[in-house]
Amino acid sequence: MRALVWIERQPKAAVLAAMLLMAGLLGWTDYLTGVEIAFSVFYFLPIAGAAYFVGLRAGMVVAGVSALSWLLADQLGGHAYSSAPIGVWNTLNRLLSFVVLAGLLGALRRAYEDQKELAYSDGLTGARNRRRFLELVDLEIGRARRFRRPFTVVLFDLDGFKAVNDRLGHVEGDAVLRAVVETTRSNLRETDVVARLGGDEFAILLAETDAEAARRAVAKLQGSLAEEMQKHEWPVSCSLGVLTCIDPPVDADDLVRLVDALTYAAKTRGKNTAVFDVVAARLVSLTTASRARSAIPESS
Repeated sequence: MRALVWIERQPKAAVLAAMLLMAGLLGWTDYLTGVEIAFSVFYFLPIAGAAYFVGLRAGMVVAGVSALSWLLADQLGGHAYSSAPIGVWNTLNRLLSFVVLAGLLGALRRAYEDQKELAYSDGLTGARNRRRFLELVDLEIGRARRFRRPFTVVLFDLDGFKAVNDRLGHVEGDAVLRAVVETTRSNLRETDVVARLGGDEFAILLAETDAEAARRAVAKLQGSLAEEMQKHEWPVSCSLGVLTCIDPPVDADDLVRLVDALTYAAKTRGKNTAVFDVVAARLVSLTTASRARSAIPESS
């Protein structure tokens, strides 16, 4: 399993190059072992590796190279057929089996990716779900500790959303949620992550973003969300908690609790505002999270 995880992490171009090289080496080994030893099954390894870890097209390319390698080994090894069409038939048979294998592994990989996407996404809005968001925050915490780069987490929920559901119905409420995610995405970088944690609660992960950059991003987002709500005449605003991490907490759960405290502070200040804070010292317990509720962080 560790080997598979390691391969998964490598650049696709490097994996494809390795699989092509393996196909060539198998052809050379096939030639050296002679025509009496059946070697075709071993070509399945580079084909499967390319199709699963790189993609269907890569699998097809390696399948073609593997068939060619087998044919060259067969011909150079002096395999004599009673009739020339037999050699062609054997080559086509192997090529077909190689292509079928690549197709099956490529389809399996696509099915796996589709299921993983469903498991990581919110079905209504298409945003990341809580589980995936926490995983990504944990990864960012590890990256920040290693490279000493800041990042920012934003939590916000919708003020007045319940009134939309009560007065306009849940269909309209769902439209609000989708509009929030679409507007948020359009105001962020491709590397940033938008998640729906549940109900009308959302989260954003801003990779490699310091406090000043976070303020600019949040101000831009607030303006765009306000325009979107006004355009549809939805009586909805946002309360945001924004935490920039220079030396982050021990895990994602701790961090989310801290940002949630800032969101709570924003709501108590009259809603439709943002509360900012910075974690500059490593936290080792959840007691800091409870202190954050009573602290008076800087407000926008």
